[in-house]
Amino acid sequence: MLKALLDVGANCVVPFRSEAALKGSPHRDNPRVSFVAAGDLADEAAVKRFYEGLPRLWASIHLVGTYTAASIAQAGKSELMNLLETNLVSAYVCSRAAVIAMRRLATAGRIVNVAARQALEPRLGAGSVGYTIAKSGVAALTTSLGAELAGEGKA
Repeated sequence: MLKALLDVGANCVVPFRSEAALKGSPHRDNPRVSFVAAGDLADEAAVKRFYEGLPRLWASIHLVGTYTAASIAQAGKSELMNLLETNLVSAYVCSRAAVIAMRRLATAGRIVNVAARQALEPRLGAGSVGYTIAKSGVAALTTSLGAELAGEGKA
């Protein structure tokens, strides 16, 4: 995704959780990419600080998440809560902060939340029920957010 944006001339600000994640990026030396330590993207205060530091915002693309292949018998409540936190809650918190930033900056923008095929076809989620639930929530969030913001030019 980042490469595609850079290929069309975009300047990108990319939050990262840890230095280890940053070391693996092939774009770490690209002058059109700014990496910003943001911490946990499900942490509302950390995300708020990240978005408040942006000078402008054309789009906010949320790729955050994690995948666990575990049947419902294998994955307990803690695994489900982790999947909801890293997939759905992070998308919600980032979307909310993006809307607030776009309104503050008086810019029309785009919010892109990445779900998964299972979100659109839940039967494909056999063997990864928790992940399917979390990504289905991301799809519902995105659809309802689009309806809520359509009149503002920010969906």
